[in-house]
Amino acid sequence: MRKNILFSITTIILLFKAPAGFSQSVVLPDDKIVDNEALVYSTNAYGYYPSIQSFSQPPVITYNNYQYVIYYNKDRRVCLGRRSLSGGAWETLVFTDYLFSTIDCHNVPVLGISTDGKIHLSFDHHVSALKYRVSGSGVANNPGSYTWDAALFGAITDTLPGMTVPQSAVTYPAFIATPSGKLQLVMRLGNSGNGKERLFEYDPSTGNWTDLGFFTSSAGIYTGPVTDGQHRNIYRDGMGYFGGSRLHLLFTWRETGDVQSEHDILYSYSDDEGRTWKNSANVSFATTGTDLIGLIDTAAVVYPLGQKHGLLNQEFMYADKQGRIHAFKKHMLATEADASSWDDAKTKSKAYHHMRATNGTWTTSLLPFNNHRVSFVADTNGILYAVTGNKLDIWAATPASGYTDWALIHRFDSLAKYAEETILIDKERMITSNILSVLVQEKYTASGQPSKIHTIDFTLSAEPSITLDNTTAEITGTWNTSSAISNYYGVNYRVRASGGTGTNYVKWRATIPEAGDYAVYVWLPDGLPSRATNAKYVVYHSGYNTTYYVDQSLPGGRWVLLGTHTMTTNTTGNGVVMLTDEGNNDFVIADAVRFVKQSSGSARKSLPQQIKRPEIAQSLQFWASPGEVHATFYAALPTRGSIRIIDLLGRVLLQQNIQVEKGYNILNVGTAGLPRGFMIAVLSTGPENRTLKFIKY
Repeated sequence: MRKNILFSITTIILLFKAPAGFSQSVVLPDDKIVDNEALVYSTNAYGYYPSIQSFSQPPVITYNNYQYVIYYNKDRRVCLGRRSLSGGAWETLVFTDYLFSTIDCHNVPVLGISTDGKIHLSFDHHVSALKYRVSGSGVANNPGSYTWDAALFGAITDTLPGMTVPQSAVTYPAFIATPSGKLQLVMRLGNSGNGKERLFEYDPSTGNWTDLGFFTSSAGIYTGPVTDGQHRNIYRDGMGYFGGSRLHLLFTWRETGDVQSEHDILYSYSDDEGRTWKNSANVSFATTGTDLIGLIDTAAVVYPLGQKHGLLNQEFMYADKQGRIHAFKKHMLATEADASSWDDAKTKSKAYHHMRATNGTWTTSLLPFNNHRVSFVADTNGILYAVTGNKLDIWAATPASGYTDWALIHRFDSLAKYAEETILIDKERMITSNILSVLVQEKYTASGQPSKIHTIDFTLSAEPSITLDNTTAEITGTWNTSSAISNYYGVNYRVRASGGTGTNYVKWRATIPEAGDYAVYVWLPDGLPSRATNAKYVVYHSGYNTTYYVDQSLPGGRWVLLGTHTMTTNTTGNGVVMLTDEGNNDFVIADAVRFVKQSSGSARKSLPQQIKRPEIAQSLQFWASPGEVHATFYAALPTRGSIRIIDLLGRVLLQQNIQVEKGYNILNVGTAGLPRGFMIAVLSTGPENRTLKFIKY
């Protein structure tokens, strides 16, 4: 008998708003190559990258201070890589007894590790016979004791140890480690539009698997614009424990093989490792093996959505340490009319964050990025990190804002070199080490040519930072809103005709959370020849102001460092960036700014040029590094001065006025926005000048 079929949730649509503050940043990316020649298809059968698809869970896992990755190499062999997280390169074993012959990106390989140290593998499935193999005991528990070789693993089987019935029509297997120390394997049996989910469980104490049974049903009648109404299947957007004791499941229904037949976003959970299931109202409504999750269980629906609304299967769900559920889904709104086609639906769809609060209430908010199948994870404080795009953009949002203060906190690469559909995060590593470890494959250079697979690790820094978009800036004069040029920050940017007198400007005002030195950045969208090459920015800091000139015609999609300044918590004459309309050429643009607090005593990575002229400054060091000119010195008396950057024709490319304080002074001037070539930096303190020649690359 079915229970509680009324909706018990509240759905609220929130528009994205720019962040007023943010408290995390990303430092020290560690990029390692897993394989230089991973398989890439020459024809597009649901994608070109069969080794890694963003929906595959999990091809990367951390266990016992080792990280493991499974993939296909260019010779179509299954490969398993491992590396010690204490240091060292990836080492890979190749299984030469199986040839991966399909051209179908559904057939991703996955792995799991049980507490007895066995490594479990499954691969090459799309409505096909099970392919499973497992290592001997202890291999993952004592990795240093074993030579990494395929001989550690047994033969491929279509049955699980301890069971006698072969499994057929298998699609999307996934291993899930349970909090009680067991390992579960979930898979769909049947076709798209007519399949059921089945759950198996491995007990390390016996070395055998048990069939827990089906937990979803394909039965029922559904009426919609794209349906045969007789049967269906669920698509898992996420299923796992995520470091806790509760098994979470987010899914959608599909009525036929047509993606347009998908409808509704649903959630359920189990507190007994998948035996019984509850909805968001904490009401039991299904039992694995007997009373299955079915179409009639409308109480499991958390966002009602009809067919032909762009709903895409196999996106992402995550449960943070505090118990909130996060789902990233791309679709049209429920209030919009049916799309005329799948292409029409894709055009109209936007990315949304669906969140279940700890009280069971669901909310929905629009995201500032519009990628599909976004990989994301939460740290121990509940801060969400999403990795998007082919430049590996890292976005973040805080629980204090209700996850509406999304900020682009890091772009790993200025080149569009990674395949967006291959981005995956090692969730175990975030849980155990607070390291954002990303598995990704490079784009192919030619159809069918292999490409590199990387693991890229990002260390999260707790140094305060603040990001402000143009949507919250003060606007004086007429600045038009635009999104015509690529690689802008957030949802748009502002543009105005240049050549003005400075009476028209954009101001970003930050509330500085704590006093200290802050690096000040501006976001540069892609440039055009018509853009100002000397856009004038003024930074207000501790009662002083410093002027910078940025070339906005250069390639963008990046943060440009203006300089580093001491900031106080005062709200007057501090924490402000102003862009005026005084530039040359046709237009100046205003997008986002960012303040990042600098760690005290941070080491310089460039060797300084030693100059000692006590008449202007004692212990003067004046040097250049990529993107900056630096000066450190001790002054006996306070005075005013400047740093100018001049090209070999004598043109002043940048000028920063400075207040020289009595005592130790640190000056950093950003040169990232300047053209390449030979430069002369002139440091003036009172009547004295010192010069530095350098090359801007």
